[in-house]
Amino acid sequence: MQAGKAAMTALCRQIAAAHLPRGWTHRPIKRLRGLCSHADRIITAPRPVTRRALQVFLHECGHAMLHERSSKPRWVEEIEAETYALVRMAAAGLVDAGLLREAEEYICGTIARARRHRARISPDVEVLALENFRKEVRRNHRGASR
Repeated sequence: MQAGKAAMTALCRQIAAAHLPRGWTHRPIKRLRGLCSHADRIITAPRPVTRRALQVFLHECGHAMLHERSSKPRWVEEIEAETYALVRMAAAGLVDAGLLREAEEYICGTIARARRHRARISPDVEVLALENFRKEVRRNHRGASR
C-alpha cells in the first residue's frame, strides 16, 4: 500500500514538474484550490502529490499557458483550463470515472455561475462544451485508468 502511494506521489510530482511553465513559481498551499497570477507569474496551488491536487495544479498551469492576454469570457477560460488539466492527466493514465465526473460537474457549475451573472449561454453551447471536453480527454487517454 505504501509503495503504491509513494509511486503515485512520485508520478504526480513528475507530471507537475514537466508542466510548470518556464519562468513561473509554484506557491504551495494546503487547500484544494488554486490561483494563477500572470502579473507575478505565480501559481498558487496544493502540492501535486495526489491526483486531485495534481488536477488543481495543472488547471492553474492551464490558465498560465492559455490565458495571459485572453479576452475570452471567464467561463470559457475555466473550461479550457480544466480541459488542459484532464488531458495531461489522461495522457498519464490518471483519469478514472470519478475524476472525470467531478470535472464535468465543475464545468457545469462554471456555466451555471456564468448564467447567474447574466451570461447568455444556450443549452446547445453547454452540451457542445461538455462533448468537446469528453472527446479531448478520451482522445488523450493512455491505457486503463489507475
